[in-house]
Amino acid sequence: MASTSPLVSEAVDDFLPGTVPQYNNGSKYYITMNMLKGSVDANCLAGKGWKTKAPIINAHTIAIDSELPDNTEFPDLQMMLSHHSFLWGQDIGEESIQTAQSGRVPKAEESDEENCDRKPDQIIKSVETAFSGVGDEWSRQIKQVDNSTAVQAKLRAFSSCVERYGVPGQYAGSLDAFFGDYIQSLESSEDAAERRSTERHWVPIFATCSRPYVAVEMRMRGQARAAFLKSHYQEVTAAEAKILPAIAALKKLAGQAADSVSISD
Repeated sequence: MASTSPLVSEAVDDFLPGTVPQYNNGSKYYITMNMLKGSVDANCLAGKGWKTKAPIINAHTIAIDSELPDNTEFPDLQMMLSHHSFLWGQDIGEESIQTAQSGRVPKAEESDEENCDRKPDQIIKSVETAFSGVGDEWSRQIKQVDNSTAVQAKLRAFSSCVERYGVPGQYAGSLDAFFGDYIQSLESSEDAAERRSTERHWVPIFATCSRPYVAVEMRMRGQARAAFLKSHYQEVTAAEAKILPAIAALKKLAGQAADSVSISD
């Protein structure tokens, strides 16, 4: 597209992801915006007399926070196998999002926080709105790819494969069913070691069975996205133009210089 900024590239991959690398790259934009919002809130609340702690925003912290995978839409088989886990870096049986505060927050602070949220929410929403139309079109394109004869044939092969390893038929028909029902039921144990053992058993099975399906799906999605970006160049370029001004506005609200945080270096 028109801009060469890494943040713009990350935003496009966040709103219009087609492949696993694009999803992973796009998650950096999502985390960046949420961290900037956290900095805005901290600065705003501090101005109202509340004790706050702003998030540390740099390439390292963003990379750590953006690692939560989407195994049903963008399964990263390489990361699964290297970490022997479906949710690397955390226990699949634990809450994935932790809040920075503990205990009860005073109602006055809650009210101030709601007020502090309004401006950053509006700024972030402006970018989301800019991408909404072209994003909806891309979602329809994704569905067409996923429903294609070639992809569906590989999905049926995946289902047959996991069934041979003992997955009941009602949990084998899709990645959603496999993760949403079967794996969650297996991971219901309160024993963390048992959950880890379950993951170590099923990760290589899932990777083996899903690899042909994922390969075809990602290849066709990648081809479709390249064509989509060309055919929707004007819409995407117009949406891109909202990104850097939005980031600059968030930094200003956070009390930072526009170029004070080298987020994507």
